[in-house]
Amino acid sequence: MNIVEESKKVWVGKIPLDVPDSLIERVLKTCGPVESWKRSADGKGNLKGFGFCYYEDIKSVYLCYTLLNDYEICGSCLSVKLDEKTMMYMKHWKS
Repeated sequence: MNIVEESKKVWVGKIPLDVPDSLIERVLKTCGPVESWKRSADGKGNLKGFGFCYYEDIKSVYLCYTLLNDYEICGSCLSVKLDEKTMMYMKHWKS
């Protein structure tokens, strides 16, 4: 029996720097319940153009990956990526 480790982490990049963090979180929540969202910041607290979202379920990961990758927000297209563990878990879930 092949057991795939559960992982629901999503990397979200290409976020315009002038877009408020609260807007990105609202967009992420359209795909499903968010366990946590953490946008990266520099040492001075200035937001960077990427962050990590942990969803409560794999269906939300799938929706985020398929719907929000290349989603245009304020003139920039978001980039959504999954690490290998999350990708394997999603593929296992889909089958």
